[in-house]
Amino acid sequence: MFDKKKVKKYASIYGAKNSIRPDQFLVELIIQRRAEKQNIKLPDRFWTSPEFSYWAKIFYSETKHAKPLFEKYDPECVILAYQSYDCRNILSAANKQLDKVAREFQRRAELLDATKEDNSVITTNTNVIPNKPLGKPNKRSKLTNE
Repeated sequence: MFDKKKVKKYASIYGAKNSIRPDQFLVELIIQRRAEKQNIKLPDRFWTSPEFSYWAKIFYSETKHAKPLFEKYDPECVILAYQSYDCRNILSAANKQLDKVAREFQRRAELLDATKEDNSVITTNTNVIPNKPLGKPNKRSKLTNE
């Protein structure tokens, strides 16, 4: 799986003072998509404003739905899955489609890591003969062969 100690922190879209956890970042992306769909521009730190209490409730409830995703999958995979074309219409972290796409992104990341480890084969062949040049030698090829 992934190392929970090395979880990357993210910069908040809505101006949180400190960096935020990956699940909070995903929820900010979800809220941003919902607000754009309703043509609403949310201010920085909207969760502290009493006039945006509806959005604050959504923020906290979506965080509850997002945490299980980050327990199963790598944070980068979940966020990339949400930003992918397959999840363009998802407005909640509880959506089953997000889970399926995150599983696929996790599988691809694990395959990529496995192939990177296999490419570290070192060959030592000392009997290599350089290719013979084709055609007539010209002045430039004589310089490169010397």
